[in-house]
Amino acid sequence: MKKIQIVEIDPEKLKLTPRQHEVWLLLAKGNTDKKVGAKLEVSWSTAYTHRWNLLKKFKKLLGFRPTIADLVQIALTLGYLENRFKRKELALATKK
Repeated sequence: MKKIQIVEIDPEKLKLTPRQHEVWLLLAKGNTDKKVGAKLEVSWSTAYTHRWNLLKKFKKLLGFRPTIADLVQIALTLGYLENRFKRKELALATKK
């Protein structure tokens, strides 16, 4: 079993193109290459290539090949994604 790595990243060093940023967030939201391609109106193989290049860029920055879970964690940490679980916990806490 793979150990979980806590990923910290400097947003200043994260230099993504607008398309890479878009692909990153779509993947972090759980979309497959096929769904990413459909949403961006490109073929799934083009979406796959974007994902591959994105993972290479993150690997160079982090020093290891990240998983999609790592990309989700980074997006949450940097505030690009909303943590729905935390929102539900807050809603339940305020009802009490």
